[in-house]
Amino acid sequence: MTARTLVLGVAAALLAADIACFAGEHLAEGRATPDRRAELADERRSHELDIQFYLERVARDPQGAADRVTLAGLYLQHARETGSYQDYGRAEQYARASLGMRHQHNARAFALLASALLAQHRFDEARMSAESLVAWEPWVPSHQAMLGEIAFEMGRYDQARGLFDSLRHDAARLDVAPRLARWADLNGHTASARLLLRNAYADALTLKHLPREQVAWFALRAGDLEFRAGRLDEAQRLYEEGLGIVPGDYRLE
Repeated sequence: MTARTLVLGVAAALLAADIACFAGEHLAEGRATPDRRAELADERRSHELDIQFYLERVARDPQGAADRVTLAGLYLQHARETGSYQDYGRAEQYARASLGMRHQHNARAFALLASALLAQHRFDEARMSAESLVAWEPWVPSHQAMLGEIAFEMGRYDQARGLFDSLRHDAARLDVAPRLARWADLNGHTASARLLLRNAYADALTLKHLPREQVAWFALRAGDLEFRAGRLDEAQRLYEEGLGIVPGDYRLE
């Protein structure tokens, strides 16, 4: 029996007082409706058409670094939406191809490559890509956060601590908060981690341009933290909200 199956069998229906207003405020936003299901299907069809479009462009232009990095990003997004492990490999392939053509002014390719490798648990290769990314753009907080995550996955805790300590003033950023929250939780600061994820999820719900699978992912992360802390009713509500945002999401079922 999985953690989520257990949570969905819990009878408690109300959240604890300190999170009730947060979740209730966005309940309508997360509820699955026929319109939302149709929007989600349209979004995924659009992504698949975009992939086909850029595959054709790449086939016509053997030197198109920008098209290859765009294709890497589309495959990475598709992998997150569908759980396709092969698409992480395709994202890696096209990010490497783009970097093979151009390193300068191509930080996005380094970021996509590191993300694809991290998703495949190839941490040493991901670390090298993230270090290159930080070297090119050391002022970008999300790059530091990614390198910090890879560092603690590899057991390089001193490096991770230094990176995450430097990000305390960037904790409100959606591309930093989840990694900072995980680090806080691993170090026993569960209340801080909970607040970071709560705020990040609330912010994600307000961003219309953010892919729905990413919004649901914030619900998943917040729910997992509640589950590990034994707050099963809160975890249940967050998982159900995530499924309302992305009905049938393989990560939440």
